[in-house]
Amino acid sequence: MTPPKITRLTGRPDADPDPKPSGGGVAAAVFTLLVLGAMIAGFWMLKDSKYNPRTPLDPLAELHVATSYQLARTAEDPLLCQAALATLQAQFSTVEDQVDSALCHIRPNVELTSLAGADLTDINTRCATALRLAMWDHHIVQPAALQHFGQGVRRINHFGSYSCRRMRTSSGASTAMSAHATADAIDIAGVTLGDGRSLSLHSGWDLPAQSGFWRDLRDGACRLFPTVLSPDYNALHADHFHFAKGRWGACR
Repeated sequence: MTPPKITRLTGRPDADPDPKPSGGGVAAAVFTLLVLGAMIAGFWMLKDSKYNPRTPLDPLAELHVATSYQLARTAEDPLLCQAALATLQAQFSTVEDQVDSALCHIRPNVELTSLAGADLTDINTRCATALRLAMWDHHIVQPAALQHFGQGVRRINHFGSYSCRRMRTSSGASTAMSAHATADAIDIAGVTLGDGRSLSLHSGWDLPAQSGFWRDLRDGACRLFPTVLSPDYNALHADHFHFAKGRWGACR
């Protein structure tokens, strides 16, 4: 009887019973999985109209991945912007555009007297700035105040929105115009709680009892304003938040 033939494996690559993919193969496989994952995520995002960037903004809806895109489109359309402000129950009136020069103007111009839940000193600003601020009050400020202090915010204290000036930097005035020159920015100095207690960003930023609250307000604003600067940015912002449409995105 002839014994069965035994095949011996050698160390040659073509005899390896469990070949391992090359580094390039692994990278290609990972890339393919990422692309497929993105396609699937995109499909479900578009299927659920809430997450479709082209779906009209619901300013009262919980903030989600497409909110910033929907907000950007709504904020720049005067009629949609005013309708969103009304939905938030902000108190405002449309007024004649203020045009001081080609570089300094408020277009479209609204006079804002209260936000979704908090009052503020009357201010003239662009509708887009007013809408972002009202959404910040509704979605970020009031919940944070309830979490940290057990009460809402009665008033938001500010340093203003429109100012025809150049951008300030640590080394002096810049040649570029500030976002305030077109009312695309607003500076927030503090808040007044429901019980009348006034909280100042300048004195409270590093206080243990307030620091978490202020940072929640800063981080939440980054979901609604393209540019957010806080005392962590530089000494020029030691006493206020700078919220702006901005030319460059920043959250510091």
